Amino acid sequence: MSSKRCAILELFRQGNRQCEIVRLLDVPRQTVSKAIRRFNELGHKGDRPGRGRKSTVNNSANRQIIRKRVKQNPRVSMRKIARETGIKRESVRQMAKKHLGLKPYKLQKVQLLTEENKRVRLQRCRQLKRRAAGQRWERILFTEVVII
Repeated sequence: MSSKRCAILELFRQGNRQCEIVRLLDVPRQTVSKAIRRFNELGHKGDRPGRGRKSTVNNSANRQIIRKRVKQNPRVSMRKIARETGIKRESVRQMAKKHLGLKPYKLQKVQLLTEENKRVRLQRCRQLKRRAAGQRWERILFTEVVII
């Protein structure tokens, strides 16, 4: 909705006549009368329902194809689904997220923690805790560098 329509309706609510609104805002008379007529018909200052670009790709058949493909292999990428179905990648992503309730993610490779690694980490944490309990805690420097 345009800011002109908001201004027209605000002036109309204040009791200004259409010809005064045309003169004040320097807009065509037809614009003012259409805005007021639309407001009286709908009861609000928004657009009529059904306005805007209609969805062509996002239909139940395509959503079903995506749902079936993800059910076959939950680890499949949105790009691969897009390539196989011929639907644009962004359209596939939006259908999966908004309409199918899926949350796309990419598996991240992380460091494998062995029992020995866990034991060493726990030991270092306990050492840090002991140091922090004393007065020397101001000398501890936390960084993102791993010291082995």
